[in-house]
Parts: sequence; structure tokens; C-alpha cells
Amino acid sequence: MSYPLDVLNMGFRLMMSICCPSLNMLSCIIIARDIYHIYVDERVKLKEYLIHSCQRVCVTLGTWTSLQRIKYMVITAHFIDNNWKFHKKILKFCAISSHKGDHIALVL
Repeated sequence: MSYPLDVLNMGFRLMMSICCPSLNMLSCIIIARDIYHIYVDERVKLKEYLIHSCQRVCVTLGTWTSLQRIKYMVITAHFIDNNWKFHKKILKFCAISSHKGDHIALVL
């Protein structure tokens, strides 16, 4: 049986208000906005860190296809900082249309 999202949302909110009255339910729009702001801040921090704390960066990428037949690619930076600590940071995670080298090169 299929229910409209409004009914499910109201029921979930009612259940949570009974189970955990102190829980502050946020909308998905607010959560998405906050996550995007964190992403932008972390991106700026990573750029500054790479400029000041390491001399070389190795970039790797991986591709795979999900069970839903969606093709993905992840680009990862590997580096050692000035204190000889190894770091691995995801630079980009995206859907791609093909696993062919020419297309991957364009996205990269």
C-alpha cells in the first residue's frame, strides 16, 4: 500500500515527539543547506592545507557500477604532510556516463 509523504511525515513526527520529546526535527532543506556549507568550508581548508603542509599529491581514481546500473567515479588525493603523517581525502565523487578512458579524462 502506498501512502502520501505528508501522511508518513506526520506519523513519523508524532511518533518521535512521543518517543523523544527533546528531539528537534529539522527539514531536509535545512540539513542539505548545512551540509553544503560544511562542504564549502572543508574544501577551502583542504586547499589551504595542501598549499602549506605538503609538497606532493598523488591523485587516484576509481570507478564502479551500482546495482541500479549507475556508473560512479571517485577522485582521491593521497599525500604526506610536513609531519610525515599520511592523509587520504576524497576530492570528488560523481556519476559518470561511461567507464571509457576518454570520458573519464574529460571528467577528471
